[in-house]
Amino acid sequence: MLSNHFKSYFKTTWRNLAKDRLFTLLNLLGLSTGLACALLIYLWVTDELQMDKFHQNDTRLYQVMENRVQGPNIWTAPSAPAPEADALANEMPEVEYAVATVDPGINTLSVGNGSAPEKDIKSNGLYAGADFFHVFSYNLIDGNPGQVLTDKKAIVLSDLLARRLFGTTENIIGKTVQLQHEQPYTVSGIFTNPGIHSSEQFDYILPVLSLKDAQDNRSNWDNTFCSTFVVLKPGTNPAQFNSKIAGLIVRKSNNQIKYRTPFIQRYSDIYLYGRYEAGVQSGGRIDYVRLFSLIALFILVIACINFMNLSTAKAAGRAKEVGIKKVVGAGRGTLIFQFLGESIGMAFASLLLAICWVSLVLPAFNNLTAKQLSLYHLDIGFVLSALGITLFTGLVAGSYPALYLSGFKPI
Repeated sequence: MLSNHFKSYFKTTWRNLAKDRLFTLLNLLGLSTGLACALLIYLWVTDELQMDKFHQNDTRLYQVMENRVQGPNIWTAPSAPAPEADALANEMPEVEYAVATVDPGINTLSVGNGSAPEKDIKSNGLYAGADFFHVFSYNLIDGNPGQVLTDKKAIVLSDLLARRLFGTTENIIGKTVQLQHEQPYTVSGIFTNPGIHSSEQFDYILPVLSLKDAQDNRSNWDNTFCSTFVVLKPGTNPAQFNSKIAGLIVRKSNNQIKYRTPFIQRYSDIYLYGRYEAGVQSGGRIDYVRLFSLIALFILVIACINFMNLSTAKAAGRAKEVGIKKVVGAGRGTLIFQFLGESIGMAFASLLLAICWVSLVLPAFNNLTAKQLSLYHLDIGFVLSALGITLFTGLVAGSYPALYLSGFKPI
């Protein structure tokens, strides 16, 4: 008996939708387009919020910044002097690890033994201190984290670069590659290429002491070509640590450099909160995250309201149908169930159509935003939220015909 009721509801719903195809199409397109826009923006916002959060020491990982006074102005820079990392590691008991890095830009790596043709590959590299893999959680798949960068002639390759150079990632420790066809380096380790949630992208790492500028300025504090990163020990108060290192450069330069004040900022916050004004953090990409989140909410509200209005307007012409059904014995509860079921079914059909829209436009959206977004990156929280919003929209849109028309008196 219950099965017959469902068949009857389905037939009635299908006939009503097929009877006015234009209304059905407008309602589906309106809500599905709004849901698709909100879904795309959600994927982008979620990706932005996850940048650099994957490091194991995330809550204790900081970059050392500098506030620099120039006349009446203060500007903030992420660069640091060459000896700063060693000084922090050796003199500050609050520091567990400290490492200096230098970005040399694009260089050419090659392999060849004289008889075989060389493979020239342009790659983006990084010079880093010995504790680099203790500070950052880039996956080292071959090699010892504490030793791969201790030799000045060592090089650590990403798995992607290793395959391009050698065709494999296996048994290449100890092999030689050349930098700019001049300097030979011995492969000491292989790491997994930084993922899509890393703001830093590089193909190989060299010891920072193999860089001539780093060697020449090991005790010179009047330079700013490095970046310094620290992992604080558990329980360290960042504000107190900032107060402690504020006069570091002044002290180390024998009061010669007084306009530079170092401080730390949480590394995973820099991507979103990277803008400073007068030495004070004043926003960054987080402003766009908030703006687009509001836009997504606005689009979704407009789409839902439009869906509810169309559904309510359409229901006003179904009074005769309600009257006939009541005459032949249909109860109010039965009619409420039918109207709500129709509205909720339309809403969920719109959600499925929205997912199809997103699948179609996601490649173009990724090109536009320089991302690698995927529907597989949706978390359970969003899935439940989308289902909840869709169910709520269907219930509200069907509330007028369900509650008002079901009380219609045929007499």
